[in-house]
Amino acid sequence: MNSIQIEEELVKSGFTGKDLTAMRQYLGKEGATYPSLLGELRVRFIISCIIIAIIITGFTYSLMCESSDYLFGYGVAMIITAPIFYFMTPMKLGYKAFIYKFKN
Repeated sequence: MNSIQIEEELVKSGFTGKDLTAMRQYLGKEGATYPSLLGELRVRFIISCIIIAIIITGFTYSLMCESSDYLFGYGVAMIITAPIFYFMTPMKLGYKAFIYKFKN
């Protein structure tokens, strides 16, 4: 398949023009192909979900078992790191790649 056919298939699967533009930007930087980029985005999404689950588990544990002294610091750390984490990992593209790879 060439890149035009893959892009048409991605649009049918729910990717938007903005998503494809972002993917083209990643392809231009790394010189990768669409299948390899989709696989990498899928892996990043899975790892991000695992990290988010660990963070939520730690916050829940702190809320239930620890003293409230640490709760404020933990909350501030989450507020600071959450936007950085979200922008460093393209979660939206990763989710779409995960669903696309899951269906195919």
